[in-house]
Amino acid sequence: MSDTYCIYPFINVHTNTDGRCKLCCHVYSEDYIQVDGKDAVLGKTDWWNIWNSKYMLDVRANMYAGKPVKECSRCYEHEAKGLQSSRQWANENYSMPDRGNPTHLSSRRRR
Repeated sequence: MSDTYCIYPFINVHTNTDGRCKLCCHVYSEDYIQVDGKDAVLGKTDWWNIWNSKYMLDVRANMYAGKPVKECSRCYEHEAKGLQSSRQWANENYSMPDRGNPTHLSSRRRR
C-alpha cells in the first residue's frame, strides 16, 4: 500500500457530540464530511449518503493513488518525527471488511 493509505476511511466514521462526521478522531480541524455542500450529521443525513459521499470517495481514491489527504496531516507529522501514527497503528491492527461497509463508528462525548 501507499505511504498515504489508511484503513480508517474504509471501515470507520467519527462523529462529534453534535453528530457531525469526520474521517477519524485524529482530524482536529473543522474538516467535516460534506454531503451536498453541508456538514454530514449522523441522524439527520442519510447514512448511505455520508458513507458514499463524493468527499469519502475522493479520500479513498486519493489514498489508493498515494496522494496525501489534507485532513490526515496529524498522522503524517507524527510519522515524519519517527513516531507511530494512528494511521500506521490502524493499518497494522485492522483489515478490510469483505463488503464496502464500515465496521466501526467512533464518537466523541460531551465534557
